[in-house]
Amino acid sequence: MNAAKRGDIFHRYFSTTKPPKYKFFVIIGEDEDKYVGYFFINSNINDYIRRNDEMFNMQMPIKPNDYEFLDHLSFIDAHELSILKKSDLIKELSVGTTQMKGHLNADDLDRLLDAALGSPLFSEREKDYFR
Repeated sequence: MNAAKRGDIFHRYFSTTKPPKYKFFVIIGEDEDKYVGYFFINSNINDYIRRNDEMFNMQMPIKPNDYEFLDHLSFIDAHELSILKKSDLIKELSVGTTQMKGHLNADDLDRLLDAALGSPLFSEREKDYFR
């Protein structure tokens, strides 16, 4: 199974979020050790993020008319890169605990990559996920 290509969007339960819940996330890249980097997709922008210009500038809107799994305007929360093992994602997909929901369209993916590469929030090592 060739899972987790850049731009793929998945849905799974995250016990690490506050509160724990099901969330959408988009794959942004993969490193040489077979870890995938991803950004969460949120329904709203947290007030803390709204007060921080650098973080707020990394909240990319995506529209429900462009993505059939969305029922309202949502935001790719691209201020913080999260990482998981690609092998874990493949296993979750095979047992059904994670579902693939779609793929970012080319314009949204380009906008996201350009913003991430230009952001001071990421180290050069993290930016390698975006190249």
